[in-house]
Amino acid sequence: MRLPALMASPRASLGRSVGGPAHAEGRVEQFDADATAMAQALVDRGVRLLALDFDLTLVNVHTNGAWGDGPTDLRPHLRPLFRSLIPAVQQQDIFVSVVTFSGQTDLIRECLAYVVGSAENAAAIVIRGGDSSWERAPVTHGEEGRYGLGKQQHMRSCCEEIERRCGHRPSGQEGELARLCLCTAISDAALFADRPCACNACSVMLVDDDEDNIDAALGCGHLSWHFRDGSVEELRAELKKLQHA
Repeated sequence: MRLPALMASPRASLGRSVGGPAHAEGRVEQFDADATAMAQALVDRGVRLLALDFDLTLVNVHTNGAWGDGPTDLRPHLRPLFRSLIPAVQQQDIFVSVVTFSGQTDLIRECLAYVVGSAENAAAIVIRGGDSSWERAPVTHGEEGRYGLGKQQHMRSCCEEIERRCGHRPSGQEGELARLCLCTAISDAALFADRPCACNACSVMLVDDDEDNIDAALGCGHLSWHFRDGSVEELRAELKKLQHA
């Protein structure tokens, strides 16, 4: 989500966008069978990176990057869908990242530890937010495209970090997966299909509630899921799309 201007009081700004506890969307176990099927469908489609937006996607509120009550009070807003889907995806050795304009990355990390069971498991999830912990790739003429950048710089940096961790990105060299996360020309993407870690553009799926971010991802050849309400019905609908695409 694009961050609106912050209000003087985080609590006041949140008052416009706070939903009820996310468990109202269903129990985690209600999503498990479909989440397992979705993880398998992602494998079948060759997806290697699942990139998740945070505000109004992973959680059912917009924190405005100014959540003041700590992770314990934010946990009830974690959507059951992702509490089921993230572990299922990780079990299939698909990388997970969080791409957000929020600068509260420590808060996000603590929430993820709750989702995946431990800080150690959460450390495997790459977070790119609106802070200074990562370097934005320079944008050359024509790369921004008709839809703007969206989350492309975030995903490119995630890809660079994943390639570094996997040993496929020597220091000082741009990785193939990272390059394809920002470029619009993907005709040579198949050259990297046999790399265990590297992905072509179609090997990245963005899940985001913001239509501009989704359009930017589609414009770069990525798979995308325009997130809506986090219901079991939504998960099943997206699974069907993926299986029959």
